[in-house]
Amino acid sequence: MVANEALVFLRNRKKLLFVEQDQTADKADEESASPDTERISPDELHQLISELPDGYRTVLNLYVFENYSHRQIASLLGIKENTSASQLYYAKKLLAKRIKDLTKDKQ
Repeated sequence: MVANEALVFLRNRKKLLFVEQDQTADKADEESASPDTERISPDELHQLISELPDGYRTVLNLYVFENYSHRQIASLLGIKENTSASQLYYAKKLLAKRIKDLTKDKQ
């Protein structure tokens, strides 16, 4: 499977950095974090995703594009399920901010 080969490559290339963060302080921002993705191209979105920190990008790709559960991601990456969920949360938050910044620059 391509995802497994990519994970082996990432493990061999360098250690992924996963940071435990407290999500409770950011829950109020969650609804306002939904950006207007229709104003950016697929190539721009791909570029923004590729610029995410490794841990964020890896979990986002596995969860969103490969349809892995947090349990499966945790097992694959050797992390806790909560760490996977946290990385996804902050990946989406950072991606939303960057999309909003990009669309603001286009105006």
